[in-house]
Amino acid sequence: MTTMQPKLKYHIEIDCPNCAAKIEDKINALAEVHKATISVMTKQLLLSLQPGANEAQVLATMRHIADDIEPGTTITPLAPAAKVESLKYRIDIDCANCAAKIEAKIKELPTVVDATISVMTKQLLVKLAPKAQAEEVLTAMRTIAEDIEPGTTIEPLNPAPVKTANKLKYHIEIDCPNCAAKIEAKINSLPEVKQATISVMTKQLLVNLAPGANADQVLATMRHIADDIEPGTTIDPMATAEELILYMGIDCPNCAAKIEAEYNKLPGVEKATIVITTKQLRLTLAPGTGLNQILPELRSIADDIEPGTVISY
Repeated sequence: MTTMQPKLKYHIEIDCPNCAAKIEDKINALAEVHKATISVMTKQLLLSLQPGANEAQVLATMRHIADDIEPGTTITPLAPAAKVESLKYRIDIDCANCAAKIEAKIKELPTVVDATISVMTKQLLVKLAPKAQAEEVLTAMRTIAEDIEPGTTIEPLNPAPVKTANKLKYHIEIDCPNCAAKIEAKINSLPEVKQATISVMTKQLLVNLAPGANADQVLATMRHIADDIEPGTTIDPMATAEELILYMGIDCPNCAAKIEAEYNKLPGVEKATIVITTKQLRLTLAPGTGLNQILPELRSIADDIEPGTVISY
C-alpha cells in the first residue's frame, strides 16, 4: 500500500476565483501531486504529494504556473503551528483576589502564553511559549506568588504513570506444526487480533490485540479455536514485563547516568532509562515486581547520588 506524504500548506496571494480554479487544475495535473486545493477566502493552498516527490521542485513549478495564469501571484509555505506546552501546578492559595493578581502577573511573563488559577481546586494551569524553560518559568512564578501573597507555594503536578502496550504472551501446549498453523490462521482472522504468531519449538503464542479489545474474551475464543482444531491443546497467559513512566526531577546528566546504572543493577528492574529533557524515568519491571514495592529503593538510590531528587507518579 502506498502512503501519501503529509498535507502541505501554502499561502497563495490571489483574489480571483476563476484564476484560482485554473491554477488548481494545472497543479493537480502535475505527476508529483496527489491532490491540490485552493481557497480564495482563506488564501490557502493545501497540497498532498505523491511518494518520493521533491517538495522544493513542486513549489517552483507551482509558482511558475501561478505567475503564468495570474501574474504577480505568490505562493509561500506556511510554517506549522508551534507546539504549546501545557503544565499543571498545585498552588496553595485561598484568597481569590490574590490569586487573580498572581494570575495576571504570570500572564505578563514573556514565555507564558496563558495562565489560569482555580482557588477551588488549587490548580494553576500554564501554557508555555515554544522553547520556554519550565524550570525558569516556575522560579519566576514562585517569586510572583511570594511577592503578592507570602507563603504561597507552587509545585508541579505530575501525571500518573503511563502503561505502554506490550505483546501478550501465552504458553500453548502443542507439538503438531500443521495444527499450530491452522490455529494461528484462525486466531489471525479474529477482528480483535492485529497479529498472532505460534512457535511450536518454544510453545509460545504471541498476540497483538486491536485497540479496545478485551484480552479475557480473546483468550476464551483462542482456547475454543485450539480445542476445536487439536483437542486437549491448552493456552495459558505468560507473565509479561510492564513499562511505567514516572516523573523524575533531575537536571544533572552525570548524576542521571549514575542513578540509571544503579537502577539497572536492581533484581526487580529489567530496564531503566532516565530522560532529562522530559524529566522522565522509564521503567520496565520484572514480572511479579510492583512499583510500590521498588519505589522506596529507587528514591533512596537517587537521593544518595543527587540529594533532593524527586520521583513521583
